[in-house]
Order: sequence, then structure tokens, then C-alpha cells
Amino acid sequence: MFLSPHIPCLLKSATLKLTKDETRLALVTCVVEPFSRELAAELGADVVDHLFIPNPDRGREQAAWVPRPEVTEIGFCLPVLRQCVEVVEHPELPSAYVLRDVGIERIRVTRPDPELPRLTLSFVLAIILESKDAINFVVHDFGRLVYLSFAAMQRELPLEMDPDVRKAAKVLEIVDDFMAAQPEYVTVPLTHAGKTSTITPQMAEQARVRKKLRAKKGRR
Repeated sequence: MFLSPHIPCLLKSATLKLTKDETRLALVTCVVEPFSRELAAELGADVVDHLFIPNPDRGREQAAWVPRPEVTEIGFCLPVLRQCVEVVEHPELPSAYVLRDVGIERIRVTRPDPELPRLTLSFVLAIILESKDAINFVVHDFGRLVYLSFAAMQRELPLEMDPDVRKAAKVLEIVDDFMAAQPEYVTVPLTHAGKTSTITPQMAEQARVRKKLRAKKGRR
């Protein structure tokens, strides 16, 4: 979902649902306001192009980018993997808990007041109600502002797997460890097999989240 950590989200509404296989789901609508161009860019260049244009009347005190005047409401169908979602009550507080195997649905952007250059993002978290943390999130945090950090779920690897696959999985963990150790404010080049990639601060932060989730899972 987002690369940046601690996205402020208001938990606006929740609906309980029983699936055909009798899985208990909570569909929790989260609202991010204001929804900035910087956050939109983390969802993809197409999202930015649909929502923002350069400010034609920019002055010294005005923003460089403004919402498109024709945008009042728009939905996006984005290929978002299932997520691990870390929940904190304040960015400076430690993690309260982590929600696992969370789906992201119904991503929409609206402009509540056509006279103001301000957009609102809403999306639905599809949460399986199997853990105490999931139930606590829906009941205790409902109607509150919380700060969410997102990391794509890593698929479970079977115990008996091809040695090359296991080696590749280990390499990914090593790369994550390296990325997680980078400072938050620099961009670092990473060279492997003759190819150079760039580690941005956002990528380093997401690697730190994944490393933290692996450590918690290992203690279970």
C-alpha cells in the first residue's frame, strides 16, 4: 500500500460479514484527510495523473500542485497485495499490534468541498476476525485516529522446497537486513550481480517493518 510509515487514518465505519466458508470478516473504512500528492505518488503515477495538475496560479505562498478541478469523486482498482498493518496510537509510541493478512478494497478519492483544493482518500480494510488484535482494532479503535504502516505479506515458504528457492528467500532476507540498517534521510546505491539499484528512505523504512514482523513471528 503506502511506503511511508504512520499514515494517519480515521476509522470511519465498520461492517461485519460472514463469508461462504464461514470466515468472519470486518470491513473497516479508513479515511485519510488531507490526501496529498506525495501520498498519491506512493500509490502510483497513474493515481497522481488522475488527481493533480501543476498550479497555474502559483504564487510564493501557494502549492505547486493542486487537485484537478473536474475531480469530485473517483475510484481506483489497484493491484494491492494482502498486507501486514502495524497500528500505533501516535508516531512516537511503540507498535500497539500488527494485523496480518489484511485485504485492501474500495480505494476512492473525493473532494468534499469543490471550493477548496483538498482531497480525501478512503479505503476498506478487510480483516479476518481470528485474533484478539483484529477484534481490538475493530471494537476499541473504531471512530478514532490511528497511525498505520503497511507492508506486503510475504508468502509462507514450505519446509521442503527447492534449494535454489530457499537460497533466494535467504538472499531477500539479507537484502532486507541491509536496507533496514540504512539511515532514514539518505539514498543508498545497492550493486548486485553487476546491476545497481537505488534504496530510497521509503524502501528502507518498509524493510524495517518487514524485519520487525519477521522477528515477532519468530518469537511465537
